[in-house]
Amino acid sequence: MEFVNFETLESKAPALPQIRSTFVASDIAEPELSPIFIEANTIEVLKSDLLTKCTIPVFAKDNEATISHNDFINSVEQVVEGFFPDSNTKIRVSHPIKGRIPEARYKKASELLPHEETLYYERMMFVIEVPSVRKDIGGNSLSLTIGGVRSYHLDNLHSKKSAERFKLFIGFKNKVCSNLCVWSDGFVEDCKAFTHHEIQYRVQELIERFNPEAYLDEFASWQNRFVTEKQFAEFVGRCRMY
Repeated sequence: MEFVNFETLESKAPALPQIRSTFVASDIAEPELSPIFIEANTIEVLKSDLLTKCTIPVFAKDNEATISHNDFINSVEQVVEGFFPDSNTKIRVSHPIKGRIPEARYKKASELLPHEETLYYERMMFVIEVPSVRKDIGGNSLSLTIGGVRSYHLDNLHSKKSAERFKLFIGFKNKVCSNLCVWSDGFVEDCKAFTHHEIQYRVQELIERFNPEAYLDEFASWQNRFVTEKQFAEFVGRCRMY
């Protein structure tokens, strides 16, 4: 296995290229973010909420901090903005883990004051939309989206610090669930990381390997493909059989 010195990654890595897309005409209005999230029991939050209102879990045996949700998002955003400066981020969280400060240990839950409660979310998912990489195909507006999902329940927080698990994705049609079920027409990658530098390295690899023009051309070619009613019925029948 080849190891990368991530401590010097930022200083040695070349500047990320600036990609300019020619897919979108200037008179097309910017669309709203497509319904990528499987919302279920999740809520939308801001990065500032994750930074100021949520505690950071630690590995119990050595009290080493985990990579916080906020740091995970920032790491991906920094790389994405190097490629696509016009990107914007949406975040959703679920499975709140509540606690209390030591001074309030004897209080009833109904008596706790806001400053006596602690909170972090076990699961978090986010998506970064890139409006500049967009094309209308068959009346559907497709925008490039990049994002990630993570859940603390996959990491053994009762032990010493170890590599933490994350899921990254890139594509034009993505469906994301906080249970880490991700469907994409592009790439989905599971990765483990000790530091945010390793996450950035993986994200940069993911973007560089992805060819948006090829995917959009393939989507456009489907407009010229047709099936008969008999072929469609046979296809649906075989799907039901399997």
